[in-house]
Amino acid sequence: MRARLGLAVAAAALLGGVGFMVSQAGAQQPGPEGRPGRQHDRPRISVEDRAAFLDARMAAIRAGLRLSADQEKLWPAFEVAARERAKVQMDLRQKEQDGGPPPHLVEGLRRHGEADIARGAADIKLADAAHPLWASLSDEQKRRFPMLARGVVNGAGPEQDRRGDNRPAPDRREPPPPPR
Repeated sequence: MRARLGLAVAAAALLGGVGFMVSQAGAQQPGPEGRPGRQHDRPRISVEDRAAFLDARMAAIRAGLRLSADQEKLWPAFEVAARERAKVQMDLRQKEQDGGPPPHLVEGLRRHGEADIARGAADIKLADAAHPLWASLSDEQKRRFPMLARGVVNGAGPEQDRRGDNRPAPDRREPPPPPR
């Protein structure tokens, strides 16, 4: 279960981190009067940009895993679920931008909870779709997969886990079969 969750978290971080990567690049651009750029000074990322980043990320994972012919057959289900999860993320981001700030605390909590539910459902679908692919990966591919995802999102090195320290990454044992 832990390894399956780790795969879903790595894939979710990979696919959900597009805005972070680009916003960090935009943060270095000077704003008015030569000061470092602020959030509102940064260029907006278009839907087409996000789609291009997602295509590049999926291609990078696939190339980095060096899938066998049998594993290639399992890739499409994973990719579809990963793209659906990315769409949920983009839709939630757009809804947040369009909705403006919540009128009060309770509405903010409601919006946050609804977004968490949508993300959670997409994560579960992604984990279920990823399970057969993950089960077919060699130990080397299983070791490489989280590094492919992590390095693109937050720049952590191979021996760093999501906490950003130098402790070894969590155990990557074989996940149990998905519940039916």
